[in-house]
Amino acid sequence: MKFELALMTIEFIALLLCAFFFSASETAITAITRTEYKAIKKGRSKKSKALVFLIEKKDEIVSATLIGTNFVNTLSSALITAFVIDMYGPQHIPAATAITTILIIIFAEILPKAIAAYNAVEITKTFLIPLSAVRLFLKPFIFIFSLMSNFIIKSVSKRRENQISELSEDYLETLINISLADGTFQTGEHELIKRAVRLHELKLQSIMTKKEDIVSLDINSSPENMVSIFRKTMFSRLPVYKGEKDKIIGSVHYKDLLFYRSHKSKTDINKIIRPALFIPKTANIFSAIKTMSKNKRNMAFVVDEYGSTAGLITIDDISTAIFGSIQDEYTKTKTNPLSGMKIVDGTHILIPGAVPIIQLNKILNTDFHSDYNDTIGGLILETAEYLPKEGELINIGDIEFKVEKVETSKIIFLIADVSKITAAAQFPKAFQ
Repeated sequence: MKFELALMTIEFIALLLCAFFFSASETAITAITRTEYKAIKKGRSKKSKALVFLIEKKDEIVSATLIGTNFVNTLSSALITAFVIDMYGPQHIPAATAITTILIIIFAEILPKAIAAYNAVEITKTFLIPLSAVRLFLKPFIFIFSLMSNFIIKSVSKRRENQISELSEDYLETLINISLADGTFQTGEHELIKRAVRLHELKLQSIMTKKEDIVSLDINSSPENMVSIFRKTMFSRLPVYKGEKDKIIGSVHYKDLLFYRSHKSKTDINKIIRPALFIPKTANIFSAIKTMSKNKRNMAFVVDEYGSTAGLITIDDISTAIFGSIQDEYTKTKTNPLSGMKIVDGTHILIPGAVPIIQLNKILNTDFHSDYNDTIGGLILETAEYLPKEGELINIGDIEFKVEKVETSKIIFLIADVSKITAAAQFPKAFQ
């Protein structure tokens, strides 16, 4: 009996060691990072080349280790069960199974995986020869199992691709948040990367200069008048129109205009006008960047479905959307529309027409929406279907808006009656 017990113990330990080898190898080969792989690939020794070959055959190695792990674990359980039945009777099988399971979990799963995860390259190097031998020995089985798994994968590939496309962005954002918590990223870096990940959600109309705010030059105006407009606006380039302001024909650079003014008897103004680049309003940010880069332009004009100018976008607008505003001593500071919001009394709020609908919804806890306008002033025009006069009342949902100030075709200020909603008491003190 002692001999049988000793033999069974040796066999069980040998199987545990095999399970340790397979489990550690599987974790190590999958834990090698791309950076570590590139570093190994630079090596010129035979061992480095063999290791690179093994890493490139990662799928086969993982399949081989999984086959080996399942085989030795099953064999261990069978060995213990047979020994217990033969020596002590079937009534002791539950106890033997519990002990065997605990030993396999500790020595064939937790311990080898923990060691391999922190020493991936070293473990793979150590097991290089036996891993290569196991791969060659189990290659026929790997081939059969690969055919079976590929058949199953192909049958669900379309659904899986959809899941990956839906989850990848959220997965990236989760990694970014984890990196911030771990101290890998600083707060500024964290926000920058998150903005870049979400960039495709940004619409052109949310960052472009609206057509009513575009400062442009009439091609028929005098060079002196054009220079005067440049000096007032402090821009380096401006759009040029012919006839109506909506008929943009191109843009002109300030330095080119100065050259034209000093040589106007010899130079045709059309020669210094750069042809306009048009981008459809439905295009996304990535498409706009690609188009502007391909045409080597810093400025493009956004057009609607009718071909009318809807706005203007520059590379600066796109970079600001990603990196935030970068200003110098020459930069004109844009006034934040929210800074113009004031509480008139307990139930009335003064609101600039340029306040974005999205931000107003957050402040007033409303759900205003428009497919055509981004600002509350634009939404008022859309609802009224005409330009309201000062003093007119427009109702949207539970809020009554009074048109406080109008300039040309633009609503400058509104007064909102919020007596029917609870947001007035919660209105930010910063705007009071």
